[in-house]
Amino acid sequence: MTGLYLSMLDSLSKLAEVIDRKDDASELRSRYTTVSAALNKWLWNETMGIYTNVRSRGDNGTSTRISPFNFHAMISGAASVSQARASATKWLL
Repeated sequence: MTGLYLSMLDSLSKLAEVIDRKDDASELRSRYTTVSAALNKWLWNETMGIYTNVRSRGDNGTSTRISPFNFHAMISGAASVSQARASATKWLL
């Protein structure tokens, strides 16, 4: 879901630029940068080669189940080239 949120922030910041709402565009880009950094710090699983989800059971663990939501970070542009390549190679090919 975080990757989907990042895609929304990116799209809304571009829209805000087009309609000349520079302050809103700047705020949305700032949020994108902050959330993207947190996504890469906390949700990237190097061993699995994919962004993982936090389990909702309160134990702060990550889920090993893979779904389409695990790939939204690539779509949002938050993933580095090496992260996107790792996810695509391991999970899509």
